[in-house]
Amino acid sequence: MRAPRHRLIETAWPEFPSATEPPVALVEEFQVRIDRLRARMEELRLSHLVVYGDREHFANLAYLTNFDPRFEEALLVIGPEPRPLLIVGNECEGYLPISPLFKSGALRTERFQPFSLLDQPRDRSRSLEDIFRGEKIAAGARVGCVGWKYYGDPHQMDLPSYIVDVLRGIVGFDNVTDATMLLVHPGDGLRSNCSASEIAFFEYSNIKASEAMKRIHFALRCGMTDRELVEEARYDGTPLACHLTLKTGPSRISLASPNGSRIEKGHTWSANISFWGSNICRAGWITEGVEDLPPIAREYVSAFAGPYFEAMAEWFNHLRIGQPGGVLYRVIQERLPF
Repeated sequence: MRAPRHRLIETAWPEFPSATEPPVALVEEFQVRIDRLRARMEELRLSHLVVYGDREHFANLAYLTNFDPRFEEALLVIGPEPRPLLIVGNECEGYLPISPLFKSGALRTERFQPFSLLDQPRDRSRSLEDIFRGEKIAAGARVGCVGWKYYGDPHQMDLPSYIVDVLRGIVGFDNVTDATMLLVHPGDGLRSNCSASEIAFFEYSNIKASEAMKRIHFALRCGMTDRELVEEARYDGTPLACHLTLKTGPSRISLASPNGSRIEKGHTWSANISFWGSNICRAGWITEGVEDLPPIAREYVSAFAGPYFEAMAEWFNHLRIGQPGGVLYRVIQERLPF
């Protein structure tokens, strides 16, 4: 056993400069992303790529166009035509200028009304089959589909079946394959490498989220409700990456939303704030001292937090370009076998 090197001290909360939102990436950067994707398509001998997006699964679409569909589905078709085609529903047409590619004329668009919510007009758009055939998707074409995850089988994909079925009906079952890994594979997916503009945005987003969590920490008082506490985040409408959560009490479950529960000593609590590019989560007990903790948690610092901090310090000390992943893995396995 190694002698513990950690000790518990009180220190001031770190102060960060106010976060200023960086500008959207220039149109040239989005065009480079499209061009790189075309090069990967050629390597796989794909004639077309169909990129799906909806309100919950739009990251790949936004990466390529800066367009994140609101309320509806959307589809980006990249094929022989130099300018890709973005297919949207009724309400998203007015949101198209969010894309620098659209504003520059480098993106074609078409309305497909079945992408719209129910009870909206659906009588003024072509069928998906007609749209696809207009993009030269025909016999002999090989189409890659990009959803949000990949599953190991090239014929398994998470786009809605009404889209995939039309494609398979045109070019055949074997000529429609999953290509999501082109964007999200951890080794060579395009999104695995960040540009300067992305890093700047992630820094802004994380400061914003961590400052919101800081306000929650400083406002926490026994007797207040979880709804009152979450208001201290001062959510300002910035797009969320996942649902904002805060829960407390002996029977609350993970990922739950505030429900009016009162904060009391001895209770657990946790909160999560996630804007695009950030995810700040904290969890613990409501306590003024060790005596307020359940017996199993009273050695929390010496038995868990301290050893964990030491292990992570060593992990970061080994983190460098060229370091085999196995070295980092062994640090944690040796330092935290429990």
